[in-house]
Amino acid sequence: MDLPAEELVDKVALYAAFTGITKPSSDDMFFLVVGKTGSGKSTFISQCTGKNVDIGHSLRSCTQSIEVFDFHWLGRHIFLIDTPGFNDSNRSDAEILEALASGLSASYANKVRIHGVVFLHPISDTRMSGSSLRNIDMMKAVCGFARYDNLAIVTTMWPRLPQQNDEHDRLESLSKLESRYNELRTNDRFFGGLLRQGAEVFKYGADSAGKVVTHLVYQALMHPITALRIQHEIVDQHKPLSETAAGLVIGTDISQRMADDEELVASLSTTDSTDLTHKATEHLENCKKEMEILEKSLHDMHRDGKSRWEESKVKIDAMLDHELEKADQELLDVQSSKHRSITLTDDFEERYSHILCLKEKVSNIRAAQERFARYKGHMINGAINGLAAGLTGGIIAAAATGLACNIM
Repeated sequence: MDLPAEELVDKVALYAAFTGITKPSSDDMFFLVVGKTGSGKSTFISQCTGKNVDIGHSLRSCTQSIEVFDFHWLGRHIFLIDTPGFNDSNRSDAEILEALASGLSASYANKVRIHGVVFLHPISDTRMSGSSLRNIDMMKAVCGFARYDNLAIVTTMWPRLPQQNDEHDRLESLSKLESRYNELRTNDRFFGGLLRQGAEVFKYGADSAGKVVTHLVYQALMHPITALRIQHEIVDQHKPLSETAAGLVIGTDISQRMADDEELVASLSTTDSTDLTHKATEHLENCKKEMEILEKSLHDMHRDGKSRWEESKVKIDAMLDHELEKADQELLDVQSSKHRSITLTDDFEERYSHILCLKEKVSNIRAAQERFARYKGHMINGAINGLAAGLTGGIIAAAATGLACNIM
């Protein structure tokens, strides 16, 4: 799906707000949206913003990174930070943690605060899966709150039960869902402990998104968050990812997988399947690469982010130039045909309307170029705080790479 140039720059602007390139207003609020893949994050965000976020899906397929969406609510500018789920089949937990840590560290270093967290869980899961438990553990490790007053747990995928002929069957279906819901609320391995620490649970429905956001806005006013644990660990304590609480959870798992792989490789004889040997060796190498990611420090992420930004800003400039050239040429072609003999008034009106639309398009693209030039200046001139410049560059570069996948 093609993305208009001005919308591309809007995406960059949202990243700039989240990561502190542009200073937020005191009334702005930033909420993390977390949960495993398929938990309904896009549906929730769409209901909040009133916009179709399918573009986010294609962007995510290119970058597997953070996405930022915005809307206005209760007189405030609300930013939703859509995060990739851990235990995703398309990307390692180490890569996901790196992307999350980079964005959150840049945000914190530039004095942008996270005001609350939305955790989505599908009630349709007949049991609490490993991926769901993994995301709960990682959310706790990333946030590290003493209390969870600023956490809204949203149960999604509630079915619309039809009026069945057998009233008994309908009631039984409702009873099973309510039983599952109550277990989630009372079992400490699930959400029980979080609710006792101040979290609130919601059943997602047609008007639930507004209720959730309203709740988090008021909780943020009563219980302001100073920092997430991972922000404090990386920015204030200068820990590499491997030494953060979230990194320790992932590192322990990787170490176990590496030990299993090494044992398997050592046990294979020359008569064993070549494919099996290759697969085991490849898996071991992937584990080592994940460990290398966890060894990254703030400085490493700064360096990598700066490099990605330098490459991606060139791509964005090229895309904007390409769109402007196409729009200018189309406008020229339409204008050059306006002196042809016109036999129908409708033809003239249609052409005139087309010319006005093209002029507006050209104007919008040029305005987008000017806006993007200002962001480039902030990056190049180091107008943002210290090492956070590189982290911010990494996040915006990731967005640019994803948008390039959509446009080019």
